[in-house]
Amino acid sequence: VVACSDDPMPRFTFTSAQFAVTPTFSDVQDFGFRIVVAGPLTPGTTYIDPALVLVDYRVIGFLASGTPSAFPGGGFDLNRTIDGQTFYDQGSSLRFSIATGADLDDGLQIDELVGTSTVFTFDGREVGNGRFHPSLLELRADGTGRLQNSSNVPTLDPRLEIEPGDEYVTELGFDPARITVVEIVE
Repeated sequence: VVACSDDPMPRFTFTSAQFAVTPTFSDVQDFGFRIVVAGPLTPGTTYIDPALVLVDYRVIGFLASGTPSAFPGGGFDLNRTIDGQTFYDQGSSLRFSIATGADLDDGLQIDELVGTSTVFTFDGREVGNGRFHPSLLELRADGTGRLQNSSNVPTLDPRLEIEPGDEYVTELGFDPARITVVEIVE
């Protein structure tokens, strides 16, 4: 986790290096996310599309032949740096719940997120932006997760929709107690 002293807001920050990464469709093994939340986080709170300052993420990989994008050469390098309102306006969403007893003094570990199964969902869905690859990232309480393309709508005229996993699917493994996903900077 990278600290930034001029950024006094909570930041979700994680990269593929923190996970056991197993591509199951196409070959996507390299990714990084930074999501800056506008305001403090509170234990015992569920966040559904909280105000965001910045979303910055990168996903790199090689697509299997026959994917909907028919991307030339199969390789792609998606870089997205957008403000929070644009993130939501394009159809994206963010959802997580922090356990009541979470100790945020040492940041926020995945095991301090709660849910029936999935404890963190980043859906980078985009509508009408011409992009096939924006990500859907889900982390589960049991130490598994998945990174795949979201249900993007690359074109509106004619309308073209792709389903999650049509471009890539990568399974993730991790120890929920050992990964700090949010560093709180005073």
